[in-house]
Amino acid sequence: MTYTASDVPGRADVLINGEVYRYLDLEDVKGISSFAPTFLQRTNVSDAYGDEDQDWWLTMGQRDWSLGEGQRYSSVTDPDSARRYWLGEAVDVNRAGQVTLLPAKLTNTAAAAVQGCFSYGHPSSGQLVVVGGTNAYLLSTTGSFTSLLAHGCTTPYPTSSIGDGEEGATSADRVILVGGTGQIRAHDGTGWSNFDATHGVSSAAYLNNTYYGIKDGVLYRWSSAGARTTLFSWQSSRGNVYTASNPGMIVAYGGDIAILLNGIGGDISTLWIYDGVAPAVVAQFTRGFLAYSLAVVDGALLIGGIYVKDSASAVIQVRPAVFAFTGGGLAELWSSETWLHTGVEPYGSGTVPEFPFVAAYDGGAVWNDDSAGLMKFYRPSTGAITTLFAYTVAGDSPTIGANSQSFAMVRDQTTVYQYPNRATTATSGYITTSLFDGSTTRTKRFKSVVVEFDAATDGNGGTVDIAYRLNDVDGSYTSVQSGATSGTEYAIGQNGRAISIKVTLNKGTSTLGPRLKRIYVRAAPLLDTFRKERYVLDLSGVDGEQHVFMRDGQTVHPKDGLAMATDLRTAIASTSPISITDEFGTYNAYLVPEECEIRRVRSQEYVAVVTAREV
Repeated sequence: MTYTASDVPGRADVLINGEVYRYLDLEDVKGISSFAPTFLQRTNVSDAYGDEDQDWWLTMGQRDWSLGEGQRYSSVTDPDSARRYWLGEAVDVNRAGQVTLLPAKLTNTAAAAVQGCFSYGHPSSGQLVVVGGTNAYLLSTTGSFTSLLAHGCTTPYPTSSIGDGEEGATSADRVILVGGTGQIRAHDGTGWSNFDATHGVSSAAYLNNTYYGIKDGVLYRWSSAGARTTLFSWQSSRGNVYTASNPGMIVAYGGDIAILLNGIGGDISTLWIYDGVAPAVVAQFTRGFLAYSLAVVDGALLIGGIYVKDSASAVIQVRPAVFAFTGGGLAELWSSETWLHTGVEPYGSGTVPEFPFVAAYDGGAVWNDDSAGLMKFYRPSTGAITTLFAYTVAGDSPTIGANSQSFAMVRDQTTVYQYPNRATTATSGYITTSLFDGSTTRTKRFKSVVVEFDAATDGNGGTVDIAYRLNDVDGSYTSVQSGATSGTEYAIGQNGRAISIKVTLNKGTSTLGPRLKRIYVRAAPLLDTFRKERYVLDLSGVDGEQHVFMRDGQTVHPKDGLAMATDLRTAIASTSPISITDEFGTYNAYLVPEECEIRRVRSQEYVAVVTAREV
């Protein structure tokens, strides 16, 4: 006779591995039903905050953010991971152990759309020049414009304008050159004149008393008097000069000229070095990456560009990225996680999002991230990348002019974003932590969060807001407390695998705003429970006599004690889970060998005590 789970608990007490058994009625305890503890009963990942008396809780926290943003998950075993976070804005993390507000940005409005921007005079002056289609303007560190009147240049390229950086006694010693499609114009502090009346440039650099420029696949140089010399032309095998799909960009690189090109001899971006003799390729980018901007930062070349790929319906997708070249090869320094749809071919389309323009600033580099509308800052000494401010993604052909004091971004529109505004601190800034998961994928009960900070010493001291997001960092955060008190534990009371905490610093009426010192979260793992059962079984009957009656009192068990014991030994020795059904239901389990025994009470008759652990 074949028995199934439907026979329990009617005709049989328990079904083990397809065989039925009856509890031994002579025993006072015929079995014990319980739940097994997990293999890891308690887990505590502590940041030495003094949680020894509550080891049940996972304590996850952070008190240093100095290695910058871009880390999605935090690791408790990696000391560098403990110093990084996911994303922030307008916060200074450079000093270990604290987060403070950065200066605000200036949002200026020029008299007309401006496309070019570069440093003017000695870098310590902090002055910048912005160039429009008709006029050029001096831009002071406080955001005021002074017109340099009409430059007289036809269609100036965004990267064709430079200043010689000389620190002279008068403004006449500081020369501005603006190149366009057909000429180069110079401003000596008093007015404009032709530097080269018949030839323009798309990108320019000043090195060793010489003005260098590139246009339409040809590299030129000019003497201080404006005499032009052709240095090199990029040609096909048939002698035709290539016209790059991108105008290209050049910068002074030590005693050489670094040259960034697209579309020379194909659709692959290349990096060249001109050493005074001839340009030579030093690096080639992967196909599908379009390089756009070039800057020298801490002895390295940083290159901004975009990854490009097609998607459905011939829609172009782009993803901004920045590479570093240190002489030994290219390495990706940063890239956006977001692919953006442009709908058209991105090169020269005049649509947003646009390429990141990299510029040297304050011992590091800045670039625009149009995928999120955020201005990034890279600090070479630590490798940290942070966000200075947010901006509106509009216009096209972003160009950043910078010196040691300030920088500004122009986008062929009247709006000019300038940084920093040294007169005031940002109204607010935030930091979102990496996902804390305690290095375990178990679901947890996130009990509470504590934030420690110092209030500012003037005004209302500023305020701090706390929010959280479970399981990912892509989306809105749920508020925990606005105007939090330092050191106070605020309840979260939510289940999840991981959590990210967002802390917003608000300046209020203070001068500098509060200073963040520590974030920590308390959670408990939700431990899985498994059945653990102990059965006492009657294995009676021998040679067809005195077989066990089934629980219905009418059916005789078809097997004698020896046969039942043999089946049970097979189940105990099984290396695969077996099915067990009792009055509480059906579950998969192993019979625990060290907790199982078959006691012989008479020849070929037994009493079995077995323990089953659910899996």
